[in-house]
Amino acid sequence: MGLKSFFSGVVIAVIVVSVAWFFLAGARGGLTDEAFQKWADPLRDQGIEVSIDRISGSRDGSVLRDLVIGNSSEGWSWTAPQVQVTGSLGGEGLVLRVAGTQEIRYRIAGQEHTLQISARIFQVTLEKSGGDGSIGVIKTGAIDLEIERPERPTITTGRIEVRLILNNGKGLVPDGSILSLGFDDLVLPGYENSAFGATIQRIFAVTELQRGLNGLNPEKEIAEWQAAPNALARITSSGLTWGLLAIEAAGTLRLDNQYRPVGTLNGVVRDILPAVEALTAAGVVAPQENNDFRTGVFEDLNAIGPATFAMAVRIRDGNVALREDEVGLPVINIGTVGPLLGMPPRL
Repeated sequence: MGLKSFFSGVVIAVIVVSVAWFFLAGARGGLTDEAFQKWADPLRDQGIEVSIDRISGSRDGSVLRDLVIGNSSEGWSWTAPQVQVTGSLGGEGLVLRVAGTQEIRYRIAGQEHTLQISARIFQVTLEKSGGDGSIGVIKTGAIDLEIERPERPTITTGRIEVRLILNNGKGLVPDGSILSLGFDDLVLPGYENSAFGATIQRIFAVTELQRGLNGLNPEKEIAEWQAAPNALARITSSGLTWGLLAIEAAGTLRLDNQYRPVGTLNGVVRDILPAVEALTAAGVVAPQENNDFRTGVFEDLNAIGPATFAMAVRIRDGNVALREDEVGLPVINIGTVGPLLGMPPRL
């Protein structure tokens, strides 16, 4: 399963949203050069590097050209050729529209990584949470998104939606914040001949982060998150529609010592037998396992509707599998997941 690319895409989306929030938290539509410098100087005092080529626009909005924001000591930066800022936190929300190819650079285990992101539409909206004017909700949406990585296949998705509801508390993303992710038509390079094809029609998750993030340093933040006792992601709902495979699941995940998701979700699988047949045809499931599974489904598995069954989705040691311990069905491996952002294992 191409979830290695998928989880990388998820983290990329979170980074972009976080950077956008960090950038826009003090900005307003109708920026002038003087107002921009007045806003940027306190960020620079905090070690955040901010630069821009020029600003144009009117009182209703501003266009920022060649915007760069980053932190060289933490090894990350975000570059956008054109950013249009409109709206207001006191109204419908502050809106950031990005045109052109964005570039994200980050450092993991001493190695520099570069991602280039382009989309037909890429927009971030910030909404305040209360009377104090603080940011409470961050929404990112993109259509026809492409993520290019040097010497690796391009990831594409027809539509992406990210919504981050910030809980009250300290840090960039406080503990208890809720992250919602949704992808439509996510294309997995190299999976054209796989059991379910190269396109995931729909994948989404709504997750409560028991422990949040303090800053934008990926390597430091992910390592601290993984080691924390409250580093749990409570998935209240999620779903996957990929060819013949359709799953809905909820449960709790964390990261193992190789920074891979680990845990067991309570799932509902719809029309499972055609999916298992496809896995068998692709050589993922052995014919005898297929026969045992079909026998178990017909004789023992408790159906909760026409061709709909309750099963567990187990994620462990980088493997994703379907299983039902109570009736002794064979484990059906449906794919693999890798470490977030290629993080090296903890020793």
